[in-house]
Amino acid sequence: MMSQHPSIRRRGIAVLVGLFVALALPACGSEDKPDDGKAKADAVVSDGGGGSDSGSDGGSDSGSDSSSSSSDSAGDSGSSDATTDTTTTGPTPCQSDKQCIAEDQVCNTTAGLCVDCLADTDCPAPNACKGFSCVPPAATCQSSKECSPEQVCHKGAGLCVECETDDDCLGGKACLETVCVDPKLAGKVCTAGETRCEADGQLGVCKADGTGFSATACPSGQVCSGGACQAQVCVPGTKGCDGDKVTQCAADGLSLATLEDCGATAGSTCLGGSCQSASCSAGDKSCKDAATAVVCAGGAWKEQSCGAGEGCVQGACTKQVCTPGAKSCIGAQVAVCNASGTAQEPGEDCDTSGKACIAGACVAQQSGFASHGGFVALPDTAAAGGYRVIDQGFRSGMSCGGGYCQTGGFR
Repeated sequence: MMSQHPSIRRRGIAVLVGLFVALALPACGSEDKPDDGKAKADAVVSDGGGGSDSGSDGGSDSGSDSSSSSSDSAGDSGSSDATTDTTTTGPTPCQSDKQCIAEDQVCNTTAGLCVDCLADTDCPAPNACKGFSCVPPAATCQSSKECSPEQVCHKGAGLCVECETDDDCLGGKACLETVCVDPKLAGKVCTAGETRCEADGQLGVCKADGTGFSATACPSGQVCSGGACQAQVCVPGTKGCDGDKVTQCAADGLSLATLEDCGATAGSTCLGGSCQSASCSAGDKSCKDAATAVVCAGGAWKEQSCGAGEGCVQGACTKQVCTPGAKSCIGAQVAVCNASGTAQEPGEDCDTSGKACIAGACVAQQSGFASHGGFVALPDTAAAGGYRVIDQGFRSGMSCGGGYCQTGGFR
């Protein structure tokens, strides 16, 4: 056998090493460049003995770079996922107020969502509840240029508000009572014609579009109860007599409760809403109740019923000046006709709560309006120092009258 020349033997070894490197590169090199191994093997063949080091180093570097690139790419991708969170939360679902306490809200059970308010009483004065949000009094305007950048001038009311139509709201919100709200809250909150009693004692009637209630004061001598105006049978809180029994009128004026039976005690009878001695002296007089006078005759009380349009005052039938229990306004003061109808007694002072007295009730004013001399008014530019009395309009059937409130009284 002929011996091989050393140069031929070295070239054969180089070829074998090159083939080994070519087979190993796809496993530890870049997956994006599968042909690198073949190129390096060719280089090894042409380069001779020094190709082995080059191929080995190249494969190692390629694998390291590829691995680092893959790691960086994965890291960047993970970072992007972690920081890109566009989730937004809407109103909290609820079935009762308890589920809204954490957010200092109340539950709109019709929509099943927590809201800031359902009525003006849920808001701190002087804010009013509009679109289930507590809204501060609005500024008057004639153009949206006079309002803040987040507001528009409501053409009908002449007030700076958050919105007049849905087009004024961003982020897919809807306009409800001049406030941009979650679309879920802009739906119907009641059934057209549905009634309820408002916190201020007025009758609330659901609007035709079902988006809220319009409040109307009950006629004089009636009170809202069970979603309807009902006739009062007595003056709320007053005491009287039913035979020898002491009675007291309920707070709503719709019923009487017996407090004491004077007849159970010998020599006692009911006079003026309390148990008194059944015996008397000549000339004594008193009132059995608001419409019955009693005078002493022969040592005993003799009853005398007052005529139509009269009431008992200190044992004498006196002409009535008002309907018992009826409420009216004297400036900002609520006036309540007494049980006998012979005088008006002071009731709630609406000015102390920032409200106006209308139809005998303290009513929250529409945003942008003020109370002046007990009337709802706006400053009048045509009369220096004067106020123009207006109809609030937002409460059906309530009118403040016309003219001006000026120093010296109403004219």
